[in-house]
Amino acid sequence: MASNLGFPRIYLLPSHLEPSQLHYFEEAVPSITYDINEADLVLGKISKRERAEFELRRHNLRIQPDSVSGGDFHSTARDIALVRREAVEEQPNSKRRKKGDAQHPDYQTAENSRVQVLKLSWLTDCLAQGRLLPVDNYLLYGGFKISSHVGSGGQQPETQNISTGAILRRAAEDHAVNTANRAESSSLPFNLHDPRHSRHPPPPLQRQTTSENDTRLPEIPEFLHTTYSCQRPTPLHPPNEKFILELKKIRTLRLLQGNQIGVRAYSTSIAALSAYPHVIQSSHGK
Repeated sequence: MASNLGFPRIYLLPSHLEPSQLHYFEEAVPSITYDINEADLVLGKISKRERAEFELRRHNLRIQPDSVSGGDFHSTARDIALVRREAVEEQPNSKRRKKGDAQHPDYQTAENSRVQVLKLSWLTDCLAQGRLLPVDNYLLYGGFKISSHVGSGGQQPETQNISTGAILRRAAEDHAVNTANRAESSSLPFNLHDPRHSRHPPPPLQRQTTSENDTRLPEIPEFLHTTYSCQRPTPLHPPNEKFILELKKIRTLRLLQGNQIGVRAYSTSIAALSAYPHVIQSSHGK
């Protein structure tokens, strides 16, 4: 049965959620939306701020974080969580559209560009207690949505100014040109694109096997077969030092971009490569 608590527009992250759980929340919360760009709250089975940022990036949702540092969103978070809405009327059609635009105009006016990522336990606790709870203890990340249609100078792209009539006229002109080209080609006594009339036959394919490109790799020393990376002896100047320096530049770029997941990935690769005692080469010896 649908709840009448007046939830904001909610998007559920499908990761780690069983289909039965998704169906349960869809029936219990009428304001669930399937478009993350429309959501005011994003809920999921996550517990880290970094994972929340990763999920937003994966769904192509750009966020300008709140100016308050350290994740102190208490004042604004409580306001958003306790906004009351009108109850959504029950509809017999189970495939009704679950969005809160028309049902809750007051909330859209107050917080139409803000989004917050909460733990899924906030929703389950609200349903269990029958009331909207403050989000202070559930909040992972929050900020304001950045529109992908507005450039850095606040100008709309030129393509947005093209009218529908101009697009239709362009399509009609392209269709006329394509029709004329097909009529001209059909009047020729033979098809120019027929391979039988080609002056130059296609070059033969060079047959290769995987064994031709096999390279005998040096054996990995016994001292590298360790359980933990901290146990691997790493020289100060490893054989692949130049390549490692390039990887460190990319890691620094990821750090400046705020991509902590990319920083950890490159750090792991750099650590493993620094302990490798041989020069990495391609199958051609380069």
